[in-house]
Amino acid sequence: MRNNAFEPSRLLQLLDGDPQAIREILEEAVVAIHDLVVQASAELTAGDQRNSAALIHELKGVAANIGAGELSVLSGGILDRLERSKKLQSERAVEDLTAALHRFTSEARAFLT
Repeated sequence: MRNNAFEPSRLLQLLDGDPQAIREILEEAVVAIHDLVVQASAELTAGDQRNSAALIHELKGVAANIGAGELSVLSGGILDRLERSKKLQSERAVEDLTAALHRFTSEARAFLT
């Protein structure tokens, strides 16, 4: 079973359903998550495990806090493999991150409309 690309319930609860605050936070999160995926993907492709791990760790936290469960879980799995020095197929990890980013962005933007 796949985790939700975007689950707004925590965000709604944290911000007491304030539509303006939710819009601002979610729009900022979409940009931040996009930037982190792009940066992490570049580091994974370059084979830089240290920088990759730092970016993936940050992505995991931001994703979890905003309600992007799929990205958070995926990031956690990638981070685990990086930290345990397990062989990581960086091309596949980048593809998975990119696909999850697109699903999150689509669902977040749909929520905002």
